[in-house]
Amino acid sequence: MLMENLSKKEQLANVSGDEYVQAPGSPQSSSSSNLKKELSQPLSLVDTAGSNADQSYNLFRSEEMSYVRFYFQNDSAHDHLFELGRLGLIEFVDMNPELTSFHRPFTSQIRICEDMLRTIRVLTNAMEQNNIQAKKDSEAQSFNLHELQAVLADYEKQVLDDSHSFQELSLSLHQKKERLLVLQESQNLIESEPQQMDQELLQETQPERMTTPLIDAESATRNTFASVQSVIGAIAENQMATLERVLFRVTRGVFVIRFSTGAIPFDNSPARKFSKNPTKNFEMRRVFVIHFYGNKSEQKIHRVIDALGGKRYPYEPSREQRQREVAELETSIGEVETVLRYSQLSRTNSLKAIAESINNWEYFVSREMSIFHTLNLFEHDVKRVGIVGEGWCPKRRFPEIVDLLIRKKGNQSSAVVTEIEPHSQPPTYFKTNKLTHGFQEIVDAYGVANYRECNPTPFTVITFPFLFAVMFGDLGHGFFMFLFAVFLVKMENYFAKNSPGEIFGICYNGRYVILLMSIFSMYTGLLYNETFSLSMNLFSSPYSYVGNSTVNHVVRDKDSTYPFGMDPIWKQATNELSFTNPLKMKMSIIFGVVQMTFGISLSAFNALHFRDYITFFHQFLPQTLLLLSIFGYMVLLIIIKWVTYYENTHCAPSILTTFINMFLGFGAVVKVDDTPAGKDCHTDTLIDSQESIQLVLLVCAFISVPWMLLAKPFIHKFKHAAAKRNNNYAEQTSNEHGHGASAHEEFNFAEEMVHNVIHTVEFVLGTVSNTASYLRLWALSLAHGQLSTVFWEKVMMAGLTSGSFLFLLVAFFMWTMVTFSVLMIMESLSAFLHALRLHWVEFQGKYYQGNGRKFQPFN
Repeated sequence: MLMENLSKKEQLANVSGDEYVQAPGSPQSSSSSNLKKELSQPLSLVDTAGSNADQSYNLFRSEEMSYVRFYFQNDSAHDHLFELGRLGLIEFVDMNPELTSFHRPFTSQIRICEDMLRTIRVLTNAMEQNNIQAKKDSEAQSFNLHELQAVLADYEKQVLDDSHSFQELSLSLHQKKERLLVLQESQNLIESEPQQMDQELLQETQPERMTTPLIDAESATRNTFASVQSVIGAIAENQMATLERVLFRVTRGVFVIRFSTGAIPFDNSPARKFSKNPTKNFEMRRVFVIHFYGNKSEQKIHRVIDALGGKRYPYEPSREQRQREVAELETSIGEVETVLRYSQLSRTNSLKAIAESINNWEYFVSREMSIFHTLNLFEHDVKRVGIVGEGWCPKRRFPEIVDLLIRKKGNQSSAVVTEIEPHSQPPTYFKTNKLTHGFQEIVDAYGVANYRECNPTPFTVITFPFLFAVMFGDLGHGFFMFLFAVFLVKMENYFAKNSPGEIFGICYNGRYVILLMSIFSMYTGLLYNETFSLSMNLFSSPYSYVGNSTVNHVVRDKDSTYPFGMDPIWKQATNELSFTNPLKMKMSIIFGVVQMTFGISLSAFNALHFRDYITFFHQFLPQTLLLLSIFGYMVLLIIIKWVTYYENTHCAPSILTTFINMFLGFGAVVKVDDTPAGKDCHTDTLIDSQESIQLVLLVCAFISVPWMLLAKPFIHKFKHAAAKRNNNYAEQTSNEHGHGASAHEEFNFAEEMVHNVIHTVEFVLGTVSNTASYLRLWALSLAHGQLSTVFWEKVMMAGLTSGSFLFLLVAFFMWTMVTFSVLMIMESLSAFLHALRLHWVEFQGKYYQGNGRKFQPFN
């Protein structure tokens, strides 16, 4: 029984395009029930995924993809998608591209989820305003969607009601406190000088020209103040003078105004507690008391105060009434503050209860909305008892999907998955880790690889930091960059729970890129023997100086060479640049030719993999021949000249002159006896039979251009013409390209020819320009070294030779600042961008198409 059960599972695990789980209602559903019961026993499927993993999983080519079709019953589709989403291996395809989002079956559920997410955002904002943090490490849970919708609606109503009540109470408290302040200040103003204020108002009402009173003074005073009215309030300090001037004109001078001596802060926002910056809501105001005569002036004075932004408050003429009102306000303020305190406590407790589960709610609702969006991509079957979906998955992981659907308890017969023929280009999927992810992102920024195309990432992991280090080679600068990269790597656990931010997140996501760049920079710094522009005598230089520090006084102490990197004696030589510049320039050419040759070689791997032998023979071969016959030969001459010893340096043939004569003289070599400097030289060539070799190379270079230009278009033309003559053109194109509209497109020779001309001209010109482009390695390395030397000699050395400790500290601070700002930041960014350009254009441009589509699984 065990062997029989195992054999049945092997049949199901075999990727053959058959149905893995039988759909209910099918003719075989009754006969397969026993099989499904046996399959539900605790036995594992044969691990076919593990056997295919070693064959398919690599970073050189994208994983093989399978196009699969799913059939789910309506009542179980949601649960199946949830499990598939947890697996994260399927990119579903939209089977209803003609439908708008409003006409899809699960639009109403998506709107419910969007409304719930809006409610969660409201609750989150309320928590932030009250400085309450959501619980981060809460365990993920599942809820009933409609029950959770009702819970969220209740919480939202409660929070909004509490907020509205709190704002109303805050407004009431705010008004009462302002009223209390105005009453207290106005009481002080009225009681400070009451007799003086009465006399001023009496003088304003009696003009000076009236020398003979019609009635006695006591009667006049009594009748005048019988109709005197008062207004109290507060106004901004910058409006005090304006208020006084306007009131003088409105009342024709018949008024008396008094301002408080000190300004009082008034809150313009009643809900100050919910403001992001509460200090902006305060405005300094002065309390005023206005006494005026006549009922007609009252409305005018009120309008003036309102127009100037002031606030008016009722005025009680009786001192006892004012004192009673003050006591009532103090009692009322205490009561409102008590209610506010308890209201805030209740609000805080509610928000803390929400904080316990809000992350779970947000995750659940977001997950449900993602599932409903995916269900909208599916298509209903004819009887509308189930839904059908299609998508892409990695071929080696397909048995895991089968295993998941088989093992789902209680739904063994509610899903069918089959592998079918695709009708579109598969997506590109590379399985990366923390080290390779950053480099894959660099490559994808240029363009996602075509399906099964050679991926530059495995080579970029080494070549990118190396070319960066060629331009940034310094042991000291590389060490500080290494410390920064190690810090980012050590903080992985922290940043896994906390967002590093937008700007710092760029560095964090590329932490392993920075780590490798720093390691290679320290390596090239040892090769250049540069540490902050200083050399280190690590392995005992065989040379030393005697007397003055000039190259003429160098003495060789022992018969040996410096074992690793540049001899530190070159840092003291006057002809240091004359030695290092040609060395780095020629090294840049060698690195460039080697990398471009390797890039062209990868195009051969692509052609052989896709069985495009026309491209292999008539594009790869002539391109390789053209590049190596010119610049490959140059690299060979550089190496030969390096290893050849010349007693007289002027007898060494110039490579530049050799190439000029090679093209102008069609392979000829100029005799050294024909030059004034070559009288005493005994050689005029770098290698034996140099003229013959150069002639052959020139012929090869000239032949490769028309070969590359004409071969492919005419071969394609002859093949399609022969297919038409045999009346099987449609069948042949269908076999080559698969079914679809593109299989029956007519061959256009003119279009093919124009495309090939452009490609050929671009490659021929790019062979020269791309090789010269690698000279940026030499230029930036020179700039980095010279800037480092200038900063050390002009800044740090000035402090060391000054004899002043204070000046030395200032010099060290300035040197540190310019080193980190210019060399560590600006120069590193410049070297990074130039290395990026060399990889995108000079290297990847030789073989990489980058027209693919990234695999985006439902997760």
